[in-house]
Amino acid sequence: MSLLPRSVAALLVYLAIFYNLDRFGIGPSLMHLQPFVYGFVTVVVALIILIPALRRLSFPVLLIASTVLYILIKLIFFSGDILGDVTIIYVTLAELTLLTIAVLLAYDTAWKLEDFIRAIENITFAGLRKVVNIREAVEGVEGELYRSRRYKHSLTVVMVEPQMETLDVAIHSTVKDVQSSMMERYALVSLMTQALNNQLRRSDSLLDLVEKKKFVILLPETEHERSSIIIRRIAEAANERGVKVSCGTATFPTDGLTFEGLLHEAEGRSTTCKCEQDQLPSSSIVQPVSSEQLYENRDE
Repeated sequence: MSLLPRSVAALLVYLAIFYNLDRFGIGPSLMHLQPFVYGFVTVVVALIILIPALRRLSFPVLLIASTVLYILIKLIFFSGDILGDVTIIYVTLAELTLLTIAVLLAYDTAWKLEDFIRAIENITFAGLRKVVNIREAVEGVEGELYRSRRYKHSLTVVMVEPQMETLDVAIHSTVKDVQSSMMERYALVSLMTQALNNQLRRSDSLLDLVEKKKFVILLPETEHERSSIIIRRIAEAANERGVKVSCGTATFPTDGLTFEGLLHEAEGRSTTCKCEQDQLPSSSIVQPVSSEQLYENRDE
């Protein structure tokens, strides 16, 4: 835990020195940086720390992207200065060096922040059904698609989107201290995994679309007709916990031949799920059954 404050402190000290370099008067205008550099470095540092996708990139990738963008700005708006006085060349090299250090410190802070968030998630979500980030599940999904093609079995993808306006849950005080998005994610994952836990088999996969705040359920050897039963029961389980969900389904090979195609089709079909009691007359309500009874014929 002490590593994150140290990284933040190091970054703040460096930025304080960086913004006051002109006052040191090092060499003849050697540290007279162009004004845009201050804004550029500030934006780069902020983006690396604030955007989750950038926090997960490696340092070389971040450095190359920042350097290329810096050079493009220089060539487009300050090309005459770059090719002019020799002192300008030294200033440009100094700016690149300062940019490199800023990216390095921002990367270090972002990496420790991401590690801290993962630790909080592991502690908070301990004991809940494992939810795999969809980017990490590509190999497993492709394996299921290959098996479905080879043995000519159906495979259904269900897109589940909790309606955030219906989410009303007490959040543990320690999670409140992290950030508001973490609170949302805690409520979202804990509620949805509890709602889905008794409705899924061990062979089913629950995938997390973090950016879209949605879940994807992979149901091997499941046809569209059977998935509708599962969707109704998911809606009931979520409704019992005060959350309404929208669902959409797509089945291999009828609706698509690739995972991306199935995801797109399922997302396009997403509608608010209704409980069995809302959809069926009282004389037709399906009586509760166990998850084992629900799936006992799915492998036929």
